[in-house]
Amino acid sequence: MMKKLTVLFSIVLMLLMLCSCGADKTAPETTEPEKATEQIANPMVESTPEEIKRAVGFSLKVPADVKDASYYLISGEMGQADYMKDGDVYTVRIKRTDSIEDVSGMYYSWTVDKDCKINGCDGVIHICDTDDEKASSIVWFDEEVGVTHSISVNNAVTEEVLVAAAEAVA
Repeated sequence: MMKKLTVLFSIVLMLLMLCSCGADKTAPETTEPEKATEQIANPMVESTPEEIKRAVGFSLKVPADVKDASYYLISGEMGQADYMKDGDVYTVRIKRTDSIEDVSGMYYSWTVDKDCKINGCDGVIHICDTDDEKASSIVWFDEEVGVTHSISVNNAVTEEVLVAAAEAVA
């Protein structure tokens, strides 16, 4: 009987301790105002071919048959033009660089990764053609003027299509 009373007393004592620990506590008042959330500025700014040429020092071209291209300046140092062709979205980019640099902004596990030449300039063709992902890009470096070019497509197009698109703007 004594053991039962000791156990009961212990349980009641623990409950009282738990209740006192959970007593109403108010949060201390702070004198600091709430901080405003900071946002990162979008590095892409709508632009014109002329503004891109002034910023990059080189003309950003699109194929002659493209009528509705959208132009952007990225971080003040890279030009971009977006346009539609045959139902696919094409993105052309140019940036002054010291050597070939992938400026396409495309990050895939490429199923094709092949060296090429665009008007005598060294380049690379990338194609991703899987069940889950489809994309293509071609990147080349014009050593004479120190500019890396890229064309990317939101679909897996053929190497010939990429080379033709590149030659149309090189």
